[in-house]
Amino acid sequence: MKKNLFKRRIVALLGAAVIFAEMTAYAPLTAYDVSAASDIIAQGNEDNTGSSCWVLDRSGTLTVRRNIDIYSKFMIRDYREYVKKIVVEEGVTLLPSMFFSQCTNLEEVILPDSLLTIENSCFESCGSLRKIDLPKNLEVIGKDVFSGCGSLEKINISKENKFFCSDNGVLFDKNMKTLLVMPSAKTGDYTVPAGTVKISETAFYEHSLSSVAIPKSVTVIENVNDFNSFYSEKLKKITVDKSNKKYSSKNGVLFDKAQKTLLCFPPAVTGTYTIPASVTAIGIMYPRNKTGD
Repeated sequence: MKKNLFKRRIVALLGAAVIFAEMTAYAPLTAYDVSAASDIIAQGNEDNTGSSCWVLDRSGTLTVRRNIDIYSKFMIRDYREYVKKIVVEEGVTLLPSMFFSQCTNLEEVILPDSLLTIENSCFESCGSLRKIDLPKNLEVIGKDVFSGCGSLEKINISKENKFFCSDNGVLFDKNMKTLLVMPSAKTGDYTVPAGTVKISETAFYEHSLSSVAIPKSVTVIENVNDFNSFYSEKLKKITVDKSNKKYSSKNGVLFDKAQKTLLCFPPAVTGTYTIPASVTAIGIMYPRNKTGD
Protein backbone atom coordinates (compact mmCIF):
# COMPACT_ATOMS: atom_id res chain seq x y z
CA MET A 1 0.00 0.00 0.00
CA LYS A 2 2.70 2.47 1.04
CA LYS A 3 4.84 1.37 -1.89
CA ASN A 4 2.02 2.08 -4.38
CA LEU A 5 1.34 5.47 -2.76
CA PHE A 6 5.03 6.33 -3.07
CA LYS A 7 4.98 5.39 -6.78
CA ARG A 8 1.91 7.55 -7.43
CA ARG A 9 3.60 10.52 -5.77
CA ILE A 10 6.73 10.03 -7.89
CA VAL A 11 4.60 9.91 -11.07
CA ALA A 12 2.74 13.07 -10.01
CA LEU A 13 6.01 14.91 -9.36
CA LEU A 14 7.42 13.86 -12.74
CA GLY A 15 4.21 15.03 -14.46
CA ALA A 16 4.43 18.42 -12.74
CA ALA A 17 8.06 18.74 -13.81
CA VAL A 18 7.13 18.10 -17.45
CA ILE A 19 4.37 20.73 -17.37
CA PHE A 20 6.75 23.24 -15.77
CA ALA A 21 9.37 22.55 -18.44
CA GLU A 22 6.83 23.09 -21.23
CA MET A 23 5.69 26.39 -19.74
CA THR A 24 9.19 27.75 -19.21
CA ALA A 25 10.09 26.81 -22.77
CA TYR A 26 7.60 29.46 -23.90
CA ALA A 27 8.54 32.04 -21.30
CA PRO A 28 9.74 35.47 -22.51
CA LEU A 29 13.47 35.44 -23.11
CA THR A 30 14.02 38.99 -21.94
CA ALA A 31 12.29 41.25 -19.43
CA TYR A 32 12.04 44.80 -20.73
CA ASP A 33 11.65 48.01 -18.78
CA VAL A 34 10.04 51.14 -20.25
CA SER A 35 12.92 53.19 -18.82
CA ALA A 36 15.56 51.14 -20.63
CA ALA A 37 17.54 52.51 -23.56
CA SER A 38 16.24 49.89 -26.01
CA ASP A 39 13.55 50.93 -28.50
CA ILE A 40 11.65 47.76 -27.56
CA ILE A 41 9.46 47.96 -24.49
CA ALA A 42 8.20 44.38 -24.56
CA GLN A 43 7.89 41.35 -26.80
CA GLY A 44 6.12 38.02 -27.03
CA ASN A 45 7.64 34.59 -27.35
CA GLU A 46 10.20 33.87 -30.03
CA ASP A 47 9.88 31.05 -32.54
CA ASN A 48 12.71 28.79 -33.72
CA THR A 49 13.97 31.55 -36.02
CA GLY A 50 14.29 34.04 -33.18
CA SER A 51 11.30 36.12 -34.29
CA SER A 52 8.90 37.34 -31.59
CA CYS A 53 5.19 36.97 -32.33
CA TRP A 54 4.63 40.57 -31.21
CA VAL A 55 6.82 43.55 -30.38
CA LEU A 56 5.90 46.80 -28.64
CA ASP A 57 8.25 49.73 -29.31
CA ARG A 58 8.78 53.01 -27.51
CA SER A 59 6.56 54.97 -29.94
CA GLY A 60 3.59 52.88 -28.76
CA THR A 61 3.38 50.73 -31.90
CA LEU A 62 2.49 47.10 -31.26
CA THR A 63 3.49 44.95 -34.23
CA VAL A 64 1.98 41.47 -34.50
CA ARG A 65 4.23 39.32 -36.69
CA ARG A 66 2.54 35.92 -36.49
CA ASN A 67 -0.37 34.18 -34.82
CA ILE A 68 -0.30 34.60 -31.04
CA ASP A 69 0.39 31.61 -28.82
CA ILE A 70 -1.49 31.32 -25.53
CA TYR A 71 1.49 32.41 -23.42
CA SER A 72 2.21 35.52 -25.49
CA LYS A 73 -1.47 36.43 -25.39
CA PHE A 74 -1.30 37.14 -21.67
CA MET A 75 2.15 38.76 -21.71
CA ILE A 76 0.80 41.98 -23.27
CA ARG A 77 -1.44 42.76 -20.30
CA ASP A 78 1.13 44.73 -18.32
CA TYR A 79 1.84 47.01 -21.32
CA ARG A 80 -1.65 47.88 -22.56
CA GLU A 81 -1.46 51.52 -21.49
CA TYR A 82 1.54 52.10 -23.80
CA VAL A 83 -0.18 50.84 -26.97
CA LYS A 84 -1.18 53.66 -29.36
CA LYS A 85 -1.03 51.88 -32.70
CA ILE A 86 -1.42 48.25 -33.77
CA VAL A 87 0.10 46.88 -36.96
CA VAL A 88 -0.78 43.28 -37.79
CA GLU A 89 1.53 41.93 -40.46
CA GLU A 90 0.54 39.89 -43.52
CA GLY A 91 0.36 36.19 -42.74
CA VAL A 92 -1.46 36.55 -39.42
CA THR A 93 -4.84 34.77 -39.68
CA LEU A 94 -6.29 35.04 -36.18
CA LEU A 95 -6.48 37.63 -33.39
CA PRO A 96 -7.29 35.88 -30.09
CA SER A 97 -10.00 36.81 -27.63
CA MET A 98 -9.33 39.88 -25.47
CA PHE A 99 -5.78 40.29 -26.82
CA PHE A 100 -6.07 44.05 -27.42
CA SER A 101 -8.78 44.67 -24.80
CA GLN A 102 -8.31 47.66 -22.47
CA CYS A 103 -5.66 49.28 -24.65
CA THR A 104 -7.20 52.57 -23.61
CA ASN A 105 -4.79 54.78 -25.61
CA LEU A 106 -5.10 52.83 -28.87
CA GLU A 107 -5.92 55.17 -31.77
CA GLU A 108 -5.01 53.29 -34.95
CA VAL A 109 -5.27 49.70 -36.17
CA ILE A 110 -3.84 48.29 -39.41
CA LEU A 111 -5.02 44.79 -40.34
CA PRO A 112 -3.76 42.51 -43.15
CA ASP A 113 -5.76 40.82 -45.91
CA SER A 114 -4.62 37.47 -44.50
CA LEU A 115 -6.73 37.94 -41.36
CA LEU A 116 -9.63 35.46 -41.17
CA THR A 117 -10.82 35.57 -37.55
CA ILE A 118 -11.21 38.14 -34.78
CA GLU A 119 -12.24 36.37 -31.59
CA ASN A 120 -14.56 37.52 -28.78
CA SER A 121 -13.84 40.85 -27.05
CA CYS A 122 -10.59 41.32 -28.97
CA PHE A 123 -10.80 45.15 -28.95
CA GLU A 124 -13.08 45.50 -25.93
CA SER A 125 -12.75 48.78 -23.98
CA CYS A 126 -10.30 50.43 -26.38
CA GLY A 127 -11.74 53.80 -25.47
CA SER A 128 -9.65 56.02 -27.78
CA LEU A 129 -10.26 54.09 -31.01
CA ARG A 130 -12.37 56.20 -33.40
CA LYS A 131 -12.52 53.98 -36.48
CA ILE A 132 -11.34 50.63 -37.75
CA ASP A 133 -10.93 49.20 -41.27
CA LEU A 134 -11.60 45.47 -41.55
CA PRO A 135 -9.89 43.47 -44.36
CA LYS A 136 -11.35 41.71 -47.38
CA ASN A 137 -10.80 38.09 -46.30
CA LEU A 138 -12.21 38.35 -42.77
CA GLU A 139 -14.68 35.51 -42.17
CA VAL A 140 -15.42 35.47 -38.42
CA ILE A 141 -16.08 38.31 -35.98
CA GLY A 142 -16.71 37.12 -32.42
CA LYS A 143 -19.03 38.55 -29.80
CA ASP A 144 -18.39 41.88 -28.08
CA VAL A 145 -15.32 42.57 -30.25
CA PHE A 146 -15.87 46.35 -29.99
CA SER A 147 -17.83 46.47 -26.73
CA GLY A 148 -16.85 49.43 -24.56
CA CYS A 149 -15.13 51.30 -27.43
CA GLY A 150 -16.78 54.56 -26.45
CA SER A 151 -15.11 56.71 -29.13
CA LEU A 152 -15.74 54.34 -32.05
CA GLU A 153 -17.63 56.16 -34.82
CA LYS A 154 -17.06 53.95 -37.86
CA ILE A 155 -16.50 50.30 -38.64
CA ASN A 156 -15.41 50.08 -42.27
CA ILE A 157 -14.83 46.91 -44.27
CA SER A 158 -13.45 46.17 -47.71
CA LYS A 159 -16.15 45.98 -50.40
CA GLU A 160 -14.46 42.79 -51.56
CA ASN A 161 -15.32 41.01 -48.31
CA LYS A 162 -17.74 38.12 -48.90
CA PHE A 163 -19.13 37.88 -45.38
CA PHE A 164 -19.65 41.42 -44.05
CA CYS A 165 -20.43 44.94 -45.21
CA SER A 166 -20.58 48.41 -43.71
CA ASP A 167 -23.40 50.91 -44.11
CA ASN A 168 -22.47 54.41 -42.95
CA GLY A 169 -20.03 52.89 -40.50
CA VAL A 170 -22.48 50.32 -39.10
CA LEU A 171 -21.49 46.65 -39.44
CA PHE A 172 -23.84 44.17 -41.17
CA ASP A 173 -23.56 40.74 -42.69
CA LYS A 174 -22.91 40.78 -46.44
CA ASN A 175 -26.57 40.80 -47.49
CA MET A 176 -27.51 43.40 -44.87
CA LYS A 177 -29.98 41.00 -43.32
CA THR A 178 -28.34 41.10 -39.88
CA LEU A 179 -27.26 44.25 -38.05
CA LEU A 180 -24.16 43.20 -36.15
CA VAL A 181 -22.54 46.23 -34.50
CA MET A 182 -23.58 49.84 -33.99
CA PRO A 183 -20.44 51.91 -33.22
CA SER A 184 -20.70 53.25 -29.69
CA ALA A 185 -19.99 56.90 -30.56
CA LYS A 186 -22.69 57.29 -33.23
CA THR A 187 -25.22 59.85 -32.06
CA GLY A 188 -28.65 61.14 -33.02
CA ASP A 189 -31.53 59.19 -34.52
CA TYR A 190 -30.94 55.91 -36.36
CA THR A 191 -33.26 54.07 -38.71
CA VAL A 192 -32.46 50.41 -39.21
CA PRO A 193 -32.36 49.88 -43.01
CA ALA A 194 -35.40 48.33 -44.67
CA GLY A 195 -34.74 44.68 -45.46
CA THR A 196 -32.91 44.02 -42.21
CA VAL A 197 -34.28 40.83 -40.69
CA LYS A 198 -32.25 40.39 -37.50
CA ILE A 199 -30.67 42.64 -34.90
CA SER A 200 -27.86 40.79 -33.16
CA GLU A 201 -27.66 40.33 -29.41
CA THR A 202 -25.41 43.27 -28.48
CA ALA A 203 -25.73 45.37 -31.64
CA PHE A 204 -27.00 48.38 -29.69
CA TYR A 205 -25.22 47.82 -26.40
CA GLU A 206 -23.65 50.99 -24.94
CA HIS A 207 -24.42 53.10 -28.02
CA SER A 208 -24.96 56.89 -28.02
CA LEU A 209 -28.15 57.14 -30.09
CA SER A 210 -31.18 59.06 -28.87
CA SER A 211 -33.65 56.97 -30.87
CA VAL A 212 -33.84 53.75 -32.90
CA ALA A 213 -36.47 53.09 -35.59
CA ILE A 214 -37.16 49.45 -36.47
CA PRO A 215 -38.57 48.64 -39.94
CA LYS A 216 -41.31 46.15 -40.80
CA SER A 217 -38.77 43.61 -42.07
CA VAL A 218 -37.21 42.88 -38.65
CA THR A 219 -38.47 39.58 -37.24
CA VAL A 220 -35.68 38.77 -34.76
CA ILE A 221 -34.15 40.91 -32.03
CA GLU A 222 -31.76 38.51 -30.34
CA ASN A 223 -32.18 38.25 -26.57
CA VAL A 224 -34.37 41.34 -26.54
CA ASN A 225 -35.17 40.66 -22.88
CA ASP A 226 -31.48 40.72 -21.99
CA PHE A 227 -30.06 43.73 -20.16
CA ASN A 228 -27.55 44.34 -22.98
CA SER A 229 -29.97 44.48 -25.93
CA PHE A 230 -30.58 48.24 -26.20
CA TYR A 231 -28.69 49.55 -23.20
CA SER A 232 -27.63 53.19 -23.49
CA GLU A 233 -28.07 56.05 -21.06
CA LYS A 234 -28.94 58.29 -24.04
CA LEU A 235 -31.69 56.22 -25.66
CA LYS A 236 -35.06 57.95 -25.31
CA LYS A 237 -37.21 56.25 -27.91
CA ILE A 238 -37.65 52.98 -29.81
CA THR A 239 -40.18 53.05 -32.65
CA VAL A 240 -41.44 50.22 -34.85
CA ASP A 241 -43.06 50.36 -38.28
CA LYS A 242 -46.78 49.67 -37.91
CA SER A 243 -46.56 46.97 -40.59
CA ASN A 244 -44.08 44.90 -38.55
CA LYS A 245 -45.65 41.54 -37.73
CA LYS A 246 -43.47 40.68 -34.73
CA TYR A 247 -42.91 43.91 -32.78
CA SER A 248 -44.68 47.18 -31.98
CA SER A 249 -44.09 50.38 -30.05
CA LYS A 250 -46.16 52.78 -28.04
CA ASN A 251 -44.89 56.14 -26.83
CA GLY A 252 -41.35 55.08 -27.65
CA VAL A 253 -41.49 51.80 -25.70
CA LEU A 254 -40.83 48.44 -27.39
CA PHE A 255 -43.49 45.70 -27.18
CA ASP A 256 -44.37 42.47 -28.90
CA LYS A 257 -47.00 42.82 -31.62
CA ALA A 258 -49.98 42.18 -29.33
CA GLN A 259 -48.51 44.52 -26.69
CA LYS A 260 -48.84 41.84 -24.07
CA THR A 261 -45.12 41.84 -23.35
CA LEU A 262 -43.17 45.01 -22.64
CA LEU A 263 -39.80 44.14 -24.18
CA CYS A 264 -37.66 47.22 -23.56
CA PHE A 265 -38.16 50.57 -21.91
CA PRO A 266 -35.62 53.17 -23.17
CA PRO A 267 -33.01 53.78 -20.45
CA ALA A 268 -32.89 57.58 -20.82
CA VAL A 269 -36.58 58.07 -20.13
CA THR A 270 -37.18 59.34 -16.62
CA GLY A 271 -40.24 60.04 -14.53
CA THR A 272 -43.30 57.94 -13.91
CA TYR A 273 -44.54 55.49 -16.52
CA THR A 274 -47.87 53.67 -16.49
CA ILE A 275 -47.68 50.23 -17.99
CA PRO A 276 -50.56 49.59 -20.43
CA ALA A 277 -53.36 47.40 -19.10
CA SER A 278 -52.81 44.89 -21.93
CA VAL A 279 -49.35 43.95 -20.63
CA THR A 280 -49.01 40.57 -18.91
CA ALA A 281 -45.21 40.23 -18.96
CA ILE A 282 -42.33 42.67 -18.56
CA GLY A 283 -38.88 42.38 -20.07
CA ILE A 284 -36.34 45.14 -19.45
CA MET A 285 -37.10 48.07 -17.16
CA TYR A 286 -33.80 49.82 -16.46
CA PRO A 287 -33.05 50.89 -12.86
CA ARG A 288 -33.64 54.59 -13.45
CA ASN A 289 -37.16 53.93 -14.84
CA LYS A 290 -40.14 54.16 -12.53
CA THR A 291 -43.52 52.58 -13.14
CA GLY A 292 -46.92 53.68 -11.99
CA ASP A 293 -49.80 51.47 -10.96
